[in-house]
This record gives sequence, C-alpha cells and structure tokens, in this order.
Amino acid sequence: RVHFHQFMLEIHKRLHLKRQSRLLETSQASDSESSPLQAVAADMAKETLLFAFDEFQVTDVSDALILGQIFEELWKHGVIIVMTSNRPPEDLYQIGFNKTFFNRFMNYLSHRCYIQHLKTIGVDYRMLSTKQIQKGSYQINQSYDKNIHENNDNQK
Repeated sequence: RVHFHQFMLEIHKRLHLKRQSRLLETSQASDSESSPLQAVAADMAKETLLFAFDEFQVTDVSDALILGQIFEELWKHGVIIVMTSNRPPEDLYQIGFNKTFFNRFMNYLSHRCYIQHLKTIGVDYRMLSTKQIQKGSYQINQSYDKNIHENNDNQK
C-alpha cells in the first residue's frame, strides 16, 4: 500500500536514474530498445504483484502526461492495481493542463478497471474505533462478483 504521490515520486526518481544510466552507457544494452518508462515499469513489476494506491488524484501535470503509459506497462506485466480516492474518476485531475493526455488515460482506466462507488451516507470510517470495525469482513454480493468476472473476461 502506497500513497499515490509517493509512488509518482518513485517513478520520477527511477526515470531520472534510468535516463542517466543510459547516457553513461557506451554500448547499447539489450533493454535500451524500450523507453525508460517501459524499463522502469518492467523493473517495478519484478518487485511487486499488486499496488494499492491510497488517495489517488493527480495534481502534477508531468504525472498526468505519463500516467497512462505507466499503468499500461504495469498491466502488460500482470501487475494488479487497486485505488482509493475521495473523488469520482472524472474529477481525479482537476487542474486541467494537458488534460487530453489524462482523458485518454481515464477512458482506458474506465474500460480496464471496475469502479466501485461507495456510499458512506455521512460515515467517516477513519473515525470508527477498531472495535467497531470487523477485521477481515468483506461484503461482496453476487452482482459485484459477476461484474468482476465480466470485466476480466472483457479484458482478455
């Protein structure tokens, strides 16, 4: 589990290091055919099978420009991505600079992922004591399970 902004800082750091190492290389390595972003995503996919992003929202234009490529590459490598956000998907990038790039990502995201809107009706679950929350208890109904399987089948 990682805060989304921490993840993006790590992506930018790794991209910088990958670009620097490629500049220092005297001969072309076998993975130099791929872009630095593809190489970074491949490296991250070797390290983890699942990313759980907390508080997903985009506030940086450079993140908005590369986000679609990052997710697409991670998914190509079989990485599972789970996100939470306080905003609906269409409001994840409110700044709007180069929003066309982000809109392409949002279209891809909405077709690739199952989006579950939680109706809290005024309950702030962060404020509940641990005694009030049943750990390990998940409520998944048959229609939810059916939607998950249908979405997975459509992705193949």
